[in-house]
Amino acid sequence: MKILVLNCGSSSLKSQVFETSPEQIANTTDRVLAKAVVERIGTQDAIISVTADGRRTRTTRPVLSMDDALAAVIDAIAPFGPIEAIGHRVVHGGETFQEPVEINEDVIEQIEDLYDLAPLHNPHNVRGYRATKTLLPRARHVAVFDTAFHHTIPPHSYLYGIPYSYYAQDGYRRYGFHGVSHRYISWRYAQLHGQPKDHFKIISCHLGNGSSMCAIDRGRSVDTSMGFTPLEGLLMGTRCGDIDASLVLHMMAMSGEGPSAMENLLTRKSGLYGLSGLSSDMRDRKSTRLNSSH
Repeated sequence: MKILVLNCGSSSLKSQVFETSPEQIANTTDRVLAKAVVERIGTQDAIISVTADGRRTRTTRPVLSMDDALAAVIDAIAPFGPIEAIGHRVVHGGETFQEPVEINEDVIEQIEDLYDLAPLHNPHNVRGYRATKTLLPRARHVAVFDTAFHHTIPPHSYLYGIPYSYYAQDGYRRYGFHGVSHRYISWRYAQLHGQPKDHFKIISCHLGNGSSMCAIDRGRSVDTSMGFTPLEGLLMGTRCGDIDASLVLHMMAMSGEGPSAMENLLTRKSGLYGLSGLSSDMRDRKSTRLNSSH
């Protein structure tokens, strides 16, 4: 069985084609046939990297949208088909989705209802599904949610210090993200040490354009740095991370900006990009701001 796994992020697309079966999964003998990564989506100098048969190719060309990136990936993996199933990473599942689910239009509508909670990701995740559904119409599609792993976080960690009614009525709580990555780290760490994952307590770090940390107690998430949305926690590529709520209110009052403009500022124009005035990518080393005094 050939499975394509897609991770449609805010600025990149990562994918792998696996050859697998229930027996291979049980014995951890799945075989990776190909990897395809598209970075810097939305730019004229996007990077497309494909690894297969021990060889790696790298090209740079304009990739202006997620649809363009997906078309490039489907073209790159065509020799390794036919693809029977596609696993889609979906960032925000709210309290609705606590495990993987096969995608249909009802599922898509529920994911779309969560757009406001993950504006940089859920729309791309849905776009990835729709594009691949058109390109590979016979494949089955499954959504795997980043928030699902964190449903084991206890109330004293996921509740905010605001009136409880905001959680009870509106679901305002810490959800946590990058759960697929943190769960894998926990499983892989235990595998490398040759013991069950319930023997370990670890802190895992997912570092990239979006970053988070997670406390994992015997394979279960018990706390994490991201919260109600992926904006909370560590300083990231374009996201501010933790910030005094009063500062946001002050900025809004002084600038006259409304919630949408402030959300755009904190989500898309802050972090490394905002501090450097140049880029959200650590590989772009010449900053007109940070490097001027160091």
